[in-house]
Parts: sequence; structure tokens; C-alpha cells
Amino acid sequence: MTVLVVGAGRVGLVMAVALARLGHRVVGLEKDAERVELLRRGRSPFWEAGLQEALPEEMESGRLQFLHLDEQAGITGTAGMPGSSQIVMLCVGTPPASAGGVDLSQLEEAVDSLLPWLRGTNRKVVLVTKSTVPVGTARALAARIEAYGLSDRVLVASNPEFLREGTALEDALHPHRIVIGVREPEAAEILRELYAPVDAPTVVTDWQTAELSKYAANAFLATRLSFLNELADLAEAMGADVVQVAHCLGLDPRIGPHYLKAGLGYGGSCLPKDVAGLLHMAADLGIAPVLLGAVAAVNAARPGKAVARLRQALGGRLAGRVVAVLGLSFKGGTDDLRSSPALEVVRQLLQAGARVRAYDPAHAPAPDLARGLARAPAREPARELAIVKARAAIPDPGGSLAIFPEAYEAVRGAQAVAVLTDWAEFPQLDWARIRALMTGRVVLDARLCLDEARLAGLGFTYLAPGRGQFPASPREAGEHG
Repeated sequence: MTVLVVGAGRVGLVMAVALARLGHRVVGLEKDAERVELLRRGRSPFWEAGLQEALPEEMESGRLQFLHLDEQAGITGTAGMPGSSQIVMLCVGTPPASAGGVDLSQLEEAVDSLLPWLRGTNRKVVLVTKSTVPVGTARALAARIEAYGLSDRVLVASNPEFLREGTALEDALHPHRIVIGVREPEAAEILRELYAPVDAPTVVTDWQTAELSKYAANAFLATRLSFLNELADLAEAMGADVVQVAHCLGLDPRIGPHYLKAGLGYGGSCLPKDVAGLLHMAADLGIAPVLLGAVAAVNAARPGKAVARLRQALGGRLAGRVVAVLGLSFKGGTDDLRSSPALEVVRQLLQAGARVRAYDPAHAPAPDLARGLARAPAREPARELAIVKARAAIPDPGGSLAIFPEAYEAVRGAQAVAVLTDWAEFPQLDWARIRALMTGRVVLDARLCLDEARLAGLGFTYLAPGRGQFPASPREAGEHG
């Protein structure tokens, strides 16, 4: 089949590559001309596991190409546009709007830009919303298509994505389920054909149910995380270990082990936005979901609790203290900084007068090549952009933030180290070397990813959510001399 994928962001580019991998012919449409040129060179504008390797392979196969979608002029380079396309997959950004709503302007602009092509196509087309959109969007889109006089040839479907950053390509190729919301059975059959190579349960339902299923999934995952974080506060006060409590919970088949991890709270582009979006939709309907409101409130408090632990461990003040931060992304395996709780911790540390020395594998400045630390060339464009975004995301008028190319440089002279992202490399660091480079001994394991016994054995004061402080007192932990 031939598919037009509109938007080459974290959802659109992954879906374009995955669909090409499944044997379809895919045309990616993107409004950012510079991004189109980068993609045509086979370079991903962001980091995602396996994507940089798969992108040029699919382009060289002839199954994947990219065109510029101009908001005013329509599609640039229409000679490359297949007239026989059956599916248009909308993967544009749907960022938060004021008061917790969703900004659908990019979706509307994309549809308007496609109008000349839609009017000229010679067969029925399924217009699919892949991006997360409020319940009722497909119905509104169908009304828009009808107003354009295209309802006889354009069918609307909802096909929400369930991708996880860091494993998005794998999730697209091997999804746990496929949800298809339609009004016309013909649209469902076309999408079934699209996903025929995929071995996954398929649910065909109505528009509203499909749209709500995405919000429900993310809200439930957020609820599990906030529950564990609230449980961590209880465990800490009671002298219990939240990690072992979570393990006991996960062994119950009615609960399962996934998303049972206390820490710094959830972030990224999905869970915070979708919880807020569901609350906003509920308010419009006159419903006040108590549980969802509590989920968001618990999450919002986590960065402040981490900063408070550091302040207490460093003698009650942060002004003038040197804190090394390991991790800026909202989770390991991605360079995404959106709604990252790690960034909120850094902001609060800077506001309190601390000096912050940061390192993140996806946001490290280009190191001195003589040190042998250069990243693989394929990651350079995405990494350079990530560094710019990292600096832009953290207000630092006092110049108290420095970002380093490796962890060992970041921890030099630090009185405390805060692990704020669960990158796989952090537990593997030489913590004895880190201990020698620091002037203090406090380690805040905000992601519960380090070996507590190992660090305590090296003389660190180990702090973590849902666990007590071990072994030193706050006065002993701060600094030498």
C-alpha cells in the first residue's frame, strides 16, 4: 500500500520508517524545510533507538521518501506524490493549550494544506489521526471534510499511537494492540490491510472509544506511578523499602510488575499532557475526577521533594553548594526534555543558589577528540540539536549551570550527586572514582537505579525516595573540611 505520513516528528518519522519496514511505500510530508533536507540525507533530527540505522536503509530501498508540505502552497515537489495513496496518516504535533486543553492548529493546517491533493485524488482515501487528539476530534474532522465536499472520497479514522520513547520503533513494528476507530466499515478494512503484516490484537470500534482509549492508557500509567510515589513517602516515614514493596505488588497477577517504580515522577510529551487533557475534557462535561487531579498533584510535587532531600543532606542550605546532576532527559533512552522532572530539579537548584554541573548522554557537548569521547557520527545532528534545546530549556541568568561531555567531569568538586534520569550507563560508572573526585559524599538516587549497598560501602551517604538515609548524618555528608 501507499501511505502519506504527515509530520516527521517523534511519532511521524517512526511510523514512516516502520511502515516502510513492513513493505509499504511511504511518503513523509513535513512543513519544516530544513528538517526535510536533513531527512533526505538519511539523518534523524532526534535520537531514538534503531531509528538512525533504519532510516537510510528504507530510503535506499525506495520505499521511503520525504517531501515538503508548505502551509500556503501545499505540497512542494508534487511530481513525487503518488496519486494512488489510500491512507493519509496525520502525525503532527498536538501540544498543550492554555488551561489544559490541546492545540489542534497543526492538525487543521495540515488538512488544509492537503486539500488540493485530496480534491485531485482518483480513489477513496482514509484520513487517519495518529497523534493523540481530544475525544471528538475525528467527528469534527469528518464534519470539516463534509464541508469541503469531500465526504464521498475521504473517510476519517482514529488510530492512536501507543509508542514509548526509547523503544518507539520496536513498538511500531511489534505493537501490543492496534486500535481502529471508524464510522464506515470500508475504512476499517483498509487499515486492517495496512497492518496485515503485524501480529497484534486489533480492536475496531467507534471514533470516540478509540480516542478515549489513548487517554485512558496514559492516565492509568500515570496513576500507577503517582501511587508508587505516594507509597514511597509512606515507606520512607515508616522505615520500609518501597522497591521491595513494589516487587511484592508486582508478583500479584492482578497488578503486574509494569510501571511500579517510585522516583522523580513522570514527564515527557505524553503522560503530563494527557492527564491534563483528560481533566480538561472532564471539566468541559461538568465532571471533576478526584483521582486524576490527585495523580497530577502528586507528580508535580516530586521534584521539590528531591530538592528538599538535597538541601537537608547539605546542612540545610543550597546557596553556594556544588551539585552534580546526572541526567536531563525525562527518562533514559531518549533525548526528549519535554516536561522533564530532571529539568525542574535543576531549575529549583539554580533558584536556590546552587552551582549545577550536569551530564546527560544525549545532551553532552562535543568532547575533545583526543580524549576518545566523540559520539558515533550518525548521532551528531540529533545531539547538537539536543544540546541547544537543553540550554534553552533551563533559565540560567547567573551562569551557574555547566554541561559536561562526561560524567566524571561533571562530578569533579561536587558536594552532592543527583541521578535524575535512569540512563543504563549510570549504574555502570566507576563510583569509587566518583567518590575520589567529589568533595562531599551525598548521592541522591532519584530514579532508584543504583546499588545502595555498593555506594554505602564506598562511604557515600545514599538518599533515595522510599528509602531512609544510609549511613552518614547530614552534617557528616556535606563536605570535607
